[in-house]
Amino acid sequence: MIPFLFFMTKIFFPNNLYIQTQIVNCMEKKLSATVSIKQSEKVTPEVITLLKNTLWGTPGQTQYQHLETEKTIHDIHSPIYFNLERLDSLLCTVCLAGREVNIDERQIDSHYVRYLAANPAINSNGKRKNVSIRKESRGFVKQFMEEVFLKEAIENKKPLFYAYVESDNEQSMHLCEYYGFRRVSTMTTMAFSRFSPKISKNIRRALPAEQKQIREEIIKQYPQHNFMYLEHIFYKDNYFVAEVDGKIVAGVQSNPMRWAFRNLPGISGKLLLKILPHIII
Repeated sequence: MIPFLFFMTKIFFPNNLYIQTQIVNCMEKKLSATVSIKQSEKVTPEVITLLKNTLWGTPGQTQYQHLETEKTIHDIHSPIYFNLERLDSLLCTVCLAGREVNIDERQIDSHYVRYLAANPAINSNGKRKNVSIRKESRGFVKQFMEEVFLKEAIENKKPLFYAYVESDNEQSMHLCEYYGFRRVSTMTTMAFSRFSPKISKNIRRALPAEQKQIREEIIKQYPQHNFMYLEHIFYKDNYFVAEVDGKIVAGVQSNPMRWAFRNLPGISGKLLLKILPHIII
């Protein structure tokens, strides 16, 4: 049996967003003579390439790549992409996805930090040996993120920002603290596998005619749960229900995704990376 893998994630949203008092137009201001920010509601091929090559996770711990970015990225709801570029070369990108979430039984417009990825040459995984250039580049990224948050705060009158961050990722945790985010909840994600799964006659996909009732039941069940977001319920008809005596008693949205694990912690992790690709399930 493949052992369980646990990932600790935390949800953040801003408390005091900025300590700066100077307001700037971040879309017109240049960070230097050669570095600038570009905004778009459409993803570019350069951004897709960067995200496909990004190692997600925690350096030295579990790291993986998303293998279906090119397919799923176009399904993001109300995205805004901010790209940090030097001489038309992409250094860093952040995607803010517009979401209406439930906070204290009120519907609030929010920005979900869907992606934040940097070119390996300028993040902590890069191999650049010039310390001054590396510090300068990281400074660009921090200022870039400050101006992205500031612009959206000004235009949308103090919107809510939130993100999921792995608690072992010190770099991401530092960025959250730097930008004034605070932890509001902790989640545990458990990965598991079955070598011989069996089909249950009580499990099936939800029918289109049932979707309205299911959505209403979900809202009734979680009225006091913050950050409830139902935009992707029934995404690609991947909502499954369990029935008992012909009555729906449970449901779950289950989306198939493909990841490639590039690193797993410990000796057992290294062995798994060598053994798992040769196991035929």
